[in-house]
Amino acid sequence: MWNDWLFVPGDLEAPERFFPNPALVTDGRVTMLLADNRKSPREHLEISAIDGPPEAHPGACLEAAFREARRRGQPHLHLMLPSHRAIEPFLAAGFRSWEQSLDVLLYAARTASLRLFQA
Repeated sequence: MWNDWLFVPGDLEAPERFFPNPALVTDGRVTMLLADNRKSPREHLEISAIDGPPEAHPGACLEAAFREARRRGQPHLHLMLPSHRAIEPFLAAGFRSWEQSLDVLLYAARTASLRLFQA
């Protein structure tokens, strides 16, 4: 689990207590832990963990994450996607690469222009 460059083991009891203003969003298959970004808490909401089957489409869960970001007035939603998850659904939703450090690609999306999925 991550927030900016802070990493917390996912097997800790109640790991969300390590994240500022956490919120869980789920669609029944995919669950995301959202938290304010530690460096820029007024500008960036972080997807700090994604759980569920890797093949499950994250669209409905992303819609809930977008709504939460907008509700908080956050202009950006950040993502560091684990390598076992497909990037295509996130790109289709409006995420774009904005920083690369060695072999880590970071993606961000402006909450005002994110595209919602139709079920």
